[in-house]
Amino acid sequence: MSKLTNNDGLLSITSSVEEAVDPIQEMLVEERARLMAEAGLEEKKSNHFKKPQENPFTKDQRSHTTLLFGGLTWKHEHLLHGAFEGLGYKCE
Repeated sequence: MSKLTNNDGLLSITSSVEEAVDPIQEMLVEERARLMAEAGLEEKKSNHFKKPQENPFTKDQRSHTTLLFGGLTWKHEHLLHGAFEGLGYKCE
């Protein structure tokens, strides 16, 4: 089929729908980017937190590793201290 195109690029009659839709989509993307920049809503790349690799805690480390805990009542601390020492840990 035939195409009718104005030199300004404003009027375009095409034979296929895809040829007509592509320039419109491009204009929409450009205008959306311009409006987002004007409003200060530009997409920023986020640097999400990644959990660091945890080293396994082995039974061999119990004798020279001290567990620290606090912020509990003295009764709870005494209970935890006894429980962990019973399992072979050093506690404070």
